[in-house]
Amino acid sequence: GFSALYEVLRSMEEAGQVRRGWFVAGLGGAQFAVPGAVDRLRGWRDEPGPALVLAGTDPALAWGAAAPWPARAGDPPSPRRESGARVALVDGQPVLALGKGGRSLHVFPVARDPAVLQSAVDALRGVLLRARRSAATIKRVDGGPPADSPWHDALVAAGFGSDAGNLRLVPPL
Repeated sequence: GFSALYEVLRSMEEAGQVRRGWFVAGLGGAQFAVPGAVDRLRGWRDEPGPALVLAGTDPALAWGAAAPWPARAGDPPSPRRESGARVALVDGQPVLALGKGGRSLHVFPVARDPAVLQSAVDALRGVLLRARRSAATIKRVDGGPPADSPWHDALVAAGFGSDAGNLRLVPPL
C-alpha cells in the first residue's frame, strides 16, 4: 500500500530526488514528482499544451480511475477503460473517448471550444494513421445515434465525415 511507499518517497524528498506537493487538482493525499516534471507541469499551466491520445488502459490516464469522468449533460454512459479504447486529452482534460473497435465516441464538455475539439480530432486521426487503420466508423455518440447527437455538426466541422447516419474519421493520406 501507499503507507509502505510513503517512507521511501519521504526519504527521496529529503535527499532532493523528488518534490512533495499538490500537483493534480482533485486528487487528495500526498503527491510526489521529480523536479523536472514539476517544471513541465508549471509550463503547461501558462500555455495550452498539445492534444495527447492515451490508451484506455494506460496507467497515466487518471480519468475513469483515480478521477471521475467529467459530468456531461443528460448523464450519458461513461467511457470504458478497456484495451483498444483511446482518450484524446487537451491540457489534461478529456475531450473525446473512442471506444474499443472505434464504433463509439464519448464527447466531453470542453469540446465546446472549436480549437480544442479540432486538436483532439487531429490527434485521434494521427493515432489511426500510426496504427495503419483506414478509418473509424462511429455508430454511437454518447450512447445514441450520431445524427441525433448535439455534437454532430461540431464533429463534422472538425473533420469527421457523415456517412449513412454514422460518423467516419479517416486518417490523412
